[in-house]
Amino acid sequence: MRLNRTVQYAKIEQKFFKKHRDLIQKYKTVLEKLVLNPFDYSLKTHKLNRIILTIEIKDDQITLINIGTHDDVY
Repeated sequence: MRLNRTVQYAKIEQKFFKKHRDLIQKYKTVLEKLVLNPFDYSLKTHKLNRIILTIEIKDDQITLINIGTHDDVY
């Protein structure tokens, strides 16, 4: 699978990690798992303070749409 970022997502991502530098490594791990298997069970289980991603999967492409904490996204 390949990851795509919308222009809007890239802006949100940059702003998010200015506030949450401590989550960068976890985010990289999540993206690696996402590319290997977007339906990996470990991606569904999360604490409320972890990273929430909104994605669209179509064919072999994963488009990243939104990122935030639980409070930001919901």
